[in-house]
Amino acid sequence: MTLSSAQPVARSRPAIAPEWFLVAVVLFWGLSFSLMKHWHMAAEEWSDGQVMLQAQSSLALMAVRMSLAALCMACFRPVVSFTRDRAAWTAGTCVGLSMWVGLGLQLLGLAFTTPAMSSFFTSLASFFAPVLLLALGVRQSPWLWAGLGVALVGGVVMVEGGWRFGSGEGLTALAAVFFGLQVVVLDRMGGGLNSYRLSLAFMTVNAVASVLGVAGLIAWEGNGPGFLTWLAAMLSQPAVLFDMLMLLALPTLLGFGWMNRYQPLVGAGRAALIYLLEPVFATAFSLAYSHETLGWHLLLGGILVLGGNLVGELGRDKSPLAEQPPLNPG
Repeated sequence: MTLSSAQPVARSRPAIAPEWFLVAVVLFWGLSFSLMKHWHMAAEEWSDGQVMLQAQSSLALMAVRMSLAALCMACFRPVVSFTRDRAAWTAGTCVGLSMWVGLGLQLLGLAFTTPAMSSFFTSLASFFAPVLLLALGVRQSPWLWAGLGVALVGGVVMVEGGWRFGSGEGLTALAAVFFGLQVVVLDRMGGGLNSYRLSLAFMTVNAVASVLGVAGLIAWEGNGPGFLTWLAAMLSQPAVLFDMLMLLALPTLLGFGWMNRYQPLVGAGRAALIYLLEPVFATAFSLAYSHETLGWHLLLGGILVLGGNLVGELGRDKSPLAEQPPLNPG
């Protein structure tokens, strides 16, 4: 499998533009910041501020979340899931590994920062993705670069007044590099493939890597029985279990599933611009959960992010060929 985009195949424009599915993806991802923050808050007494235990807690969440997602997908469509498809599994593995590193760093960083700050630094992936594409010789329109600039300024404004750069923010900024890489890998490898099998591979590699990570930390800390007792107690709490089910259904199954299906139809540059809506949704949910307080900077920043998407839309290619995305079977 080479890093080359699939050639466009003539087809009618779908009834619902794929961009709207990516907007829904970002909405679900915005919710995930508050849900993951709740996990860390519930784990605070056990981890007691120790970085290794925080990492163990983060990987445990990823292991449970992704294992359940892979199991649900395999059981829901077993014939599709287990059809031999080397290309889809190769692409899903590459996309999944990039996402796994990013998610691990992001989730660990979220233990030391707020959902709004985490979402802003995560959104830097929207800058890294076009830069990586540029290194591969793929140019974006000046309008898209301008839109990214306006939206990033909006993200900066949204955290004005609570601005800081500590360990949590640093980990999340590093995570954004891998998220940007994931956007590019999916763009280069995902076109024309069966998105269901690609997503199953994506979930599976994340689940396996997370389980191995947890096992490694258990061996390092020597706390196997204590960790398993804590994890069972965590998952027996109704509030934690509800958050886990929400995280499984929306950001994971629908969010990552639609990302893998619809991003290759949109293109990495435009998808990166849409993904910059993430801080807006994350902050809205953070306000609803009382992790943040409403201020002028949140309103102005949100307007700028939306304005950046509008600026990027001005430079979008409206030619008939541009309206016919590459085929990406379900």
